[in-house]
Amino acid sequence: WYYDPTISTWVDRTSTLWFLNSDDPCDGITGNKVLFPIADVVADPTNPLRVWVALSGTKNFNCTQIAHARVFYSSNGGASWTNVSTGLPMFPVNKLVYQDGTDDVIYAGTDVGVYVWNKTQNAWQCFKTGLPTLLVTDMEIVYCENKMRVSTWGRGIWETPLPTIPANQKKEIVINGNITWNSSRDIPTDVRITAGSVLNITGANTEIRMAKAKKITVDYLGVLIVDGAKITNKCERWAG
Repeated sequence: WYYDPTISTWVDRTSTLWFLNSDDPCDGITGNKVLFPIADVVADPTNPLRVWVALSGTKNFNCTQIAHARVFYSSNGGASWTNVSTGLPMFPVNKLVYQDGTDDVIYAGTDVGVYVWNKTQNAWQCFKTGLPTLLVTDMEIVYCENKMRVSTWGRGIWETPLPTIPANQKKEIVINGNITWNSSRDIPTDVRITAGSVLNITGANTEIRMAKAKKITVDYLGVLIVDGAKITNKCERWAG
């Protein structure tokens, strides 16, 4: 469901997601029918209208067309959907995680391990670095350590370094104008203060938590002011 502030109500956005508008050779039912239940939803942190949904369930495993429909993408808040399941196995996708500070680096936790979205190839690739091929129940990115933690069914919790992000898939926070940060926040990517711009970080209780190996760059004629606040990595000393 999508909350439309213009009419102050929720709108169903699954009418074009839950149904396959063709005859299903697997169950003999013609016309529209339900696909799999939604297991998770993630949005682009910089554009909430860009949304991905993960589908779980094991119904119609004998139907290749349906079983491979596991992740769908919408660029318009769910008004329409595109199947983006290429590269995924025909097993449930239980969890999606969008890596902040990137251009669509997304991880999918499935019944047979973790996959990562390759935007250049428009396909998912198996992410096996230090992880078992097991049912994934949850995933979390620990930005201050640049690692991912994965919980599994029956074999505990695992931790692995995040892959190196290509330069063309990194996003930095660009400061233009006079900007003030007076509340604590996590910064998952690099920050750049452009010429003629000022970033004011103020407040004794303000803590800016930088991700591992991320930096603040002050361009010529740019200004960074830290007034009583703290910039840290949280997990370890921030290198600056």
